[in-house]
Amino acid sequence: MEFIKKHNIFIFCFFLILCLSSLAFYNYISQKRVLLHQLSIDTENVHKSVSSSINKFSAIKDTLGIQHLLKSISLELDIFEFRYMNKDGVILNSMFAKEIGGKFQRPDFDPLDPKNLGRFYQDIRDMTNVLAIFHPVKRGKELIGIIDLAVDISEFEYSSEEGKSAALLRMRTDVYNLVNAISTSILNSLSVFETVDFSDFLESFLKSSESILEVAILNREGKVEVSTNLDRRGKRLGVEFTISQRGFTAEKGKDIYRIIGHVNPNDPEGSHLMLLIDATLYVANLQKLFFTAVATTLLTILFSLTITYSIYRINLERTKKENIRLEEMVKERTTELSEANENLRALNELKNQFIGMASHDLRNPLGHIRGFSELLYEDGGNFSPEEQKQFLETIYSSSDHMLALVNHLLDISVIESGQLKLNIEPCSLDELGRERVHIFDVHARKKNMAFHLSFPEIRDIPLDKSQISQVLDNLISNAIKFSPKGSNVYLSMEIEHSMVKVSVRDEGPGLSQEDQGKLFGTFQKLSAKPTGGEKSTGLGLAIVKKIIETHGGSIKAESQLGSGTTFVFFLPINNEAVKEQGGTG
Repeated sequence: MEFIKKHNIFIFCFFLILCLSSLAFYNYISQKRVLLHQLSIDTENVHKSVSSSINKFSAIKDTLGIQHLLKSISLELDIFEFRYMNKDGVILNSMFAKEIGGKFQRPDFDPLDPKNLGRFYQDIRDMTNVLAIFHPVKRGKELIGIIDLAVDISEFEYSSEEGKSAALLRMRTDVYNLVNAISTSILNSLSVFETVDFSDFLESFLKSSESILEVAILNREGKVEVSTNLDRRGKRLGVEFTISQRGFTAEKGKDIYRIIGHVNPNDPEGSHLMLLIDATLYVANLQKLFFTAVATTLLTILFSLTITYSIYRINLERTKKENIRLEEMVKERTTELSEANENLRALNELKNQFIGMASHDLRNPLGHIRGFSELLYEDGGNFSPEEQKQFLETIYSSSDHMLALVNHLLDISVIESGQLKLNIEPCSLDELGRERVHIFDVHARKKNMAFHLSFPEIRDIPLDKSQISQVLDNLISNAIKFSPKGSNVYLSMEIEHSMVKVSVRDEGPGLSQEDQGKLFGTFQKLSAKPTGGEKSTGLGLAIVKKIIETHGGSIKAESQLGSGTTFVFFLPINNEAVKEQGGTG
């Protein structure tokens, strides 16, 4: 099977050449048989004609032997009427005995009119469709007699026009051959009778047909008694020439078809008739058929090779394209693997950062909590109420920082794993902003800070209220955390094209170019420090960026050292991709 799959094109080519070549040579063999069959029929008819003429030589004068001649060479035609008349129209011989001696009469047709002689016409005789001909029998230019022959064609009445035309064409050929044979027989017989020269009688057959090369009569011992070939007269050809036979031979470089048979089939002990027929035309046609078959085979091979080559080229191009496609797929997969490896490296780095964070940022607050709680537990009575309150504030601050850190770690873990789901619903963004500012108002007052809001009415924005609240909380918290006491925080919202623009601006120390480059990274510690001793996890802005991008928006920071920092994020007003996430939790 593998061999067939690998060489299927060549196998197809081989079988195509084999089939078409076989068809060409089958056609050659078939046509050869048709030619041979036609040659055999023609020579057989000539042989019968000559034999019949010889057998009826003694009765030719009154042409009483025509009926027998007609039956012997009828070519299997369904002869409906036959009559032979002299040039004056007197019927000398007929299928109907009562007509003999009478004059042929037909009111609407004159057979003696020269324009009616030698042409075929269809007629109705005795309610039967016939193909008829009035054929002249001439010796030189002299009219000797007229043959009236009608053949039954009623069997073709229900055939198609194409089939009927083809059949009538073949029948005209057979009828024409028949009347020619009868005419030739009559003329030859009359010639023999009048001259009483048998050699001249046989010679007339040669003159009547260019294809007849020689006519000879052989006795029982194979001796040539009479022949049109003077060199062969009196020669003994051998006993093998007294056996009925037919076949090809060659004489003097010429192709000949020879047929030998009894002069009188009813007298097997009698003389034999030998006819030599010119087979040059047959051999030439045979050679043409052979050359046609060879040419067809060569063209078939060329055609098959062309098709095979074309298929081969097409398959080659397909293979090339497939290889290119596979190479592109390999490149894509390689790129994907590289990206996956890079992601794994980043995740591994993140994991290490998690571990570092757990070992550092969680350990210190836990140490504070444990140390101060241990003091209160063991020596609480030795401290004043004011000192105990400070201890509790430290424990609360440390635990609050740990909780924020754990929440951020959980948030960034969910975001980095791609499992963040949004619960999208229409929301009034201006109301949400005021709500989040109100929550941080207490923290701002501790540092004597003021909020300045510019919130027009912005309704029905598709977003996850909880996630956007976390974004606003982080940005407001950072503005308070990194701004000095007594400063201001400015928040604004506005519609800009198809987006909502939200800005949070503080009056803090600003950010350096280096800090701006790592602003939204995870676990990033910036040079700017909280102004009130607040703690920072280094994860808040990374979480903010992921939430905004998940909503189909974007975020940026605008800052210069000494001029404060402005965080700006954009959310789409009508985002179908975000809306499709509605209802997920």
